[in-house]
Amino acid sequence: MNEQKVIILDVAKIDIIVNQTGIAGLDAIARRGDLFMFGYDARTELRNGAWYKKQENADLFAAWYEQQDKAGRIVKPDRLTRADRKKYDPNDKRLMKKGGHELWDMSTRKFMDENPHYDIEVMSGERDFYKNEIRGTRDPETGKRRKIVDAPFSYTSLKKLMGKPVVDPDLDLSKEH
Repeated sequence: MNEQKVIILDVAKIDIIVNQTGIAGLDAIARRGDLFMFGYDARTELRNGAWYKKQENADLFAAWYEQQDKAGRIVKPDRLTRADRKKYDPNDKRLMKKGGHELWDMSTRKFMDENPHYDIEVMSGERDFYKNEIRGTRDPETGKRRKIVDAPFSYTSLKKLMGKPVVDPDLDLSKEH
């Protein structure tokens, strides 16, 4: 059985991607997989981004999203509950001034936890997300920190991804966007 690959892109990186490559860059990244995870909590966090605040950009994203959704390529995780917020952010990063609201992080962890049948690729520059550890706790058998979510996933950063040869022939990086 072939698992479907789900691309999960850190919402904070969408501004960077579309500023550098336009919607075509976002599309190229999303097409690395069969599905693209983007739900209510991610949209809430995206609305705070500088790129999205311009109406024309919000409209571009909305049109792209609608096209992906109609094609059945969008996976929409359930909204976070209060219990989810504690479970998927046990380090309380969402409560710190520099931590932000952490909606994307928590939604992604919840999705990974509830969907072990997917091949998940996460793109983020956030080291804490990759580490996936509960601070101050140790597994008594291994001595290692406990994981927030015990689910396999591949992880890459936008920096690594942009450093690789462009695999999408439709993406023209020579234009200004």
